[in-house]
Amino acid sequence: MSELLTASPSVGSYRCGPMSVAEIDGHPDADRIWATIVHLRKIADDAAEAAIAEADSDAADDLDDAVDAERRNIGDRLLGVLSGSDAEIVAKVKRLAESLA
Repeated sequence: MSELLTASPSVGSYRCGPMSVAEIDGHPDADRIWATIVHLRKIADDAAEAAIAEADSDAADDLDDAVDAERRNIGDRLLGVLSGSDAEIVAKVKRLAESLA
């Protein structure tokens, strides 16, 4: 039934409005019309859930990449801090801690 999303409607369908709930309920094929509506809602819901899941996955990947980059940056800065005399190292560690706060 997914062909409903790609089928070409009649020209006349562009000139009229959709049926109201009352019109659908009063139609002899009301059950079939409602079944079609429910099916289309499910297709729309599934598509929305898939889009949200993909966006969540992309956001998680971006966050992981940012965290990894920051860890590398901190590691590089820490290696730079650990070179020099004891007094220089202490001063560098203090500056590093302040910059991370």
